[in-house]
Amino acid sequence: MSISEYLKYQGLPYRFESGPDCGHSDEEMMTKGMNCQLFVHRAILDQFGIELPKEMKSKEMFEDNVLLDEIFDIAMTRRGDLFFFGTENLVDFRRLHIGIHSGEVDEQTGAPKIVHANYIDQGVGIWSLDKFSAHRRYQSLYGIRRLKTLSNSEESLLEDKSIQ
Repeated sequence: MSISEYLKYQGLPYRFESGPDCGHSDEEMMTKGMNCQLFVHRAILDQFGIELPKEMKSKEMFEDNVLLDEIFDIAMTRRGDLFFFGTENLVDFRRLHIGIHSGEVDEQTGAPKIVHANYIDQGVGIWSLDKFSAHRRYQSLYGIRRLKTLSNSEESLLEDKSIQ
């Protein structure tokens, strides 16, 4: 999924309460909006055809070792990797913010471009990684994760395209 494909989500309102477990249909999502977690669920489904469990929110994705691998080097990140942000010294990981690597980098800084639903843009925004530290809510990068089915190659998706 290129940045232009993410743009279909621009204009959708940001709504903290609209997560992956809210039960919104596509039509309802278009009017009621979504939070960062629902956006990542939709982006992974659109980009790779993988449906994550609805109960898997940012905390569960951050802590999961069954479906996700940890990436330790920003230079090794690529399209589809999940970036987790929070305030400095965050203790409640349920409050982690999540975005997805667009597969593109900022031409000036070389930093990955992250697509995420957020309250600052009041919807979906595309930010260079270095922009996050300027906002208290996103100032610390807590980790980067990659779907295990994508760790070796994007062609190694599960046969049924669904992780249950």
